[in-house]
Amino acid sequence: MEPPALHRIEHIAATHNAIRPKGHCDLSRNVSVTIPNNPIDVPTAATAAFIASNVPIAGTIVEIGCGSGHVAAELSKRGYAVAGVESDREAVSRARELDVNVIEGSWPDVDVERANAVVFTRSLHHISRLPEAIAGVRDVLLPRGTVLVEDFAFDEASSDAINWFLTVVESRQGRALISHSAGSFVTQLHTADDPVSAWHQDHDHDLHTFAEMTHEIGKFFAIRDTQHVPYLYRYLVPVLPETPEAAVFVREVYDEESQFGKSGEFSLTGRRIVAVDDTRSV
Repeated sequence: MEPPALHRIEHIAATHNAIRPKGHCDLSRNVSVTIPNNPIDVPTAATAAFIASNVPIAGTIVEIGCGSGHVAAELSKRGYAVAGVESDREAVSRARELDVNVIEGSWPDVDVERANAVVFTRSLHHISRLPEAIAGVRDVLLPRGTVLVEDFAFDEASSDAINWFLTVVESRQGRALISHSAGSFVTQLHTADDPVSAWHQDHDHDLHTFAEMTHEIGKFFAIRDTQHVPYLYRYLVPVLPETPEAAVFVREVYDEESQFGKSGEFSLTGRRIVAVDDTRSV
């Protein structure tokens, strides 16, 4: 039996297809929640909301690992001054198409202006020189500034969480929307004889654990909060079409992952850290 939320996904998508005028992409009139038009909008909104809730409006932000610039672009719309740091040249080009101010290079080997907040958006686990990466933040952060980390605890992903994610992939809506390919992690997980082992084989190499990241941050900053948040839904975005129907799917999967985490069905894999530099006065 498919999870209840996936029945809602299919109902919302079917309703949308039945009543929307040809060429119309605004789902907000057809459902009781705001529905984004593109799958990437769902994780972008979640990350931007996390950052905005911890940085005063009009503050300055350095986003390390800004990727294609969706989060930075959204924060700019909200009134923040954002400088992104990204090492992948193709991602830099895409971010600049969104008018994001991007510095091409690898942290901490780049020069950036001082800022009210430094944000690692799912990038810190990849940075090999972890102590230098965190120490470098102090040189950039303004007094009383904030360090935000959005990442995941790959080593803590449970078999229940992984198997739930597979039910999403194998649901009727998942089968209709997902485009499998040989290089896709979703496809690797979907076709594996032992999905749990496949998860750990893919992740258990050259990545910092959340415990390691937390420990290193605690050496330099006062950690004010850590959070467990949905993460698995993010793996769907690269294998879905850029359509409102796919956006509905991602939004509902996000909601169900969040609900299961809150109810204790499984531990959420996503992690967030809020830390401050309270050692220097303004």
